[in-house]
Amino acid sequence: MERIRINLDQLPSQRWEFLKAYKEQVNNLLEPIFRRNTFCKSHQRVSELLKIKPPVSVEDYFSILSDDNVKMNITVQQMVFDVTTGAIHLKT
Repeated sequence: MERIRINLDQLPSQRWEFLKAYKEQVNNLLEPIFRRNTFCKSHQRVSELLKIKPPVSVEDYFSILSDDNVKMNITVQQMVFDVTTGAIHLKT
């Protein structure tokens, strides 16, 4: 597992604008997939796992994302965002 941390405050504003535009494009492309039944099942499984054992660490979140009933075939990497620090944890 390789981890990359990105502090959003250190990104130049031009890169930040690129990331926002990229996110919007990805959201537009993935929206039809999210509406499918498989996404609903994945979301349901995440909800179940959160109730069984609420995550307290980045590893706990990656464990949920790695669950066979959560992971989608299109997933090539997993990211956990820490909203308190702006850190991005990436697992490839």
